[in-house]
Amino acid sequence: MWLTQYLVLFCCVYADPCPNKCVCHSSWIRGITTIVVDCSKQGLAVVPSRISPYVTSLVLNENFITELPANSFTKYKHLRELFLYKNFISKIHKDAFNGLQKLTELSLHSNRLTSFENGTFSSLKNLRRLYLFTNYIKSIDNGVLQGLDKVETLFLHENLLRTIPEGTFAHMEQLQILTLYRNYLQVLFNGSLKGMFKLNTLQLAHNHLTSITKEMFTGTKVNEIYLEYNRLKEITASSFGNLPFIKKIVLLGNQINSIQNKSFSLLSSLMVLSLSGNHLTKLKVGMFSGLTSVSQLFLQENRIEWIERKIFADMRNLQQLFLFRNQIFYIQEKTFEGLMSLSELNLGVNNISGLANGAFDGLPRLLVLQINSNRLTTIPSGAFRNLRSLYRLVIFFNSISFIEEGSFDHCERLRSIVWYAPLSLAQSSKRLRLIKSNNLQCDCNILWLKTWLNKRNVNTTVFCEKPDFLSGKDISSINASLFKCEDIGIHIYLRKLIF
Repeated sequence: MWLTQYLVLFCCVYADPCPNKCVCHSSWIRGITTIVVDCSKQGLAVVPSRISPYVTSLVLNENFITELPANSFTKYKHLRELFLYKNFISKIHKDAFNGLQKLTELSLHSNRLTSFENGTFSSLKNLRRLYLFTNYIKSIDNGVLQGLDKVETLFLHENLLRTIPEGTFAHMEQLQILTLYRNYLQVLFNGSLKGMFKLNTLQLAHNHLTSITKEMFTGTKVNEIYLEYNRLKEITASSFGNLPFIKKIVLLGNQINSIQNKSFSLLSSLMVLSLSGNHLTKLKVGMFSGLTSVSQLFLQENRIEWIERKIFADMRNLQQLFLFRNQIFYIQEKTFEGLMSLSELNLGVNNISGLANGAFDGLPRLLVLQINSNRLTTIPSGAFRNLRSLYRLVIFFNSISFIEEGSFDHCERLRSIVWYAPLSLAQSSKRLRLIKSNNLQCDCNILWLKTWLNKRNVNTTVFCEKPDFLSGKDISSINASLFKCEDIGIHIYLRKLIF
């Protein structure tokens, strides 16, 4: 039976000659007949005639079509895919897609569309993917998307939308991905997203949103929200409310300078939170309370100067914490206590000039610690105590001249110390080529480091800077007798006075 059907379809498609300037072919894969008519890039001003009524995929992209009249595709009852992107379409009759009961994918992106009549897509009962991005769409009335009950992907990014009326997506219960980035949205009305119970990804980046409220997301079960590069200034306790299914929130590149206590406390499933590139200056206890499931927290490129002790105490599942490119000047004792699962901590490119003893206490699983590009001049003996899992320590682009004896005694698994910047980074700009990586004083007080390095077989290279006769020499290869102090008593006294 199936062979008979295929032969009928095969004969029918080739009974009608392929339209001029088009390419036609058919295939039979796993019981599904595919008949493709490709008329892309042919300078067409209208939809060509004499297309086989059995066509399943019609490709008309990159032509000069300007409008779609009523019943433009009515005779193509078997059509499953229709590609009309990169034309000059500015007008679509509300009955243009009549008869396309089997259509699952419609691409109209990169045209000149500004609006649609209500009911334009109402006959597309089986549509799954609708691409309307990169047009000039200024508004979408409530009835425009009526009938699209099975759509799973809707791309509306790069348009001119300023608002989304309540109920716009009310019937789109199967929608999983909605992109609205690079529009001009200033506000989402309460209920704008109501009805999207399967929504997985909501893209709202690069808009003009100044505030968010939990009512915006009422009626959805969204998993990922992207709000980067808007105009948000504050996160309040009512910004997100209770989103029990949310796993990722991206707030990169806003103007956030305040986060109220317990703003995220009801987001019980949140795993990734990005607050990078904002205007935060302090991290206070209570900001991240309740975020027990978060595994990645991005706070780089803010203006953070101070981190309160135990601020991350609730985040027992956090694995990666990024705080680079801030203005942090000191790490106090037990700052990160409670991060029982943390494996990577990046504090690079700050103004850190001091580390308290016990600065990294409470990090039993930390593998990688980056404190490069800061202002450290000394490492106290207790700074890295209890970091028994630490494997890699990155400390280049500091001014370290002294490391207290025993600083690495508790770092039982430490196998890599990056004392100098990678050559590719150091030579990437004239400014970086002029920066020295540390300034080690090789006297009797540092002899222990030579012994420790040779004993532990750590992957590192450490050169002396002073005294002059040892400058540029690898510490591990210098004869122990050359590590001298002019006056040990005075030297130790001065170091205690300074540090």
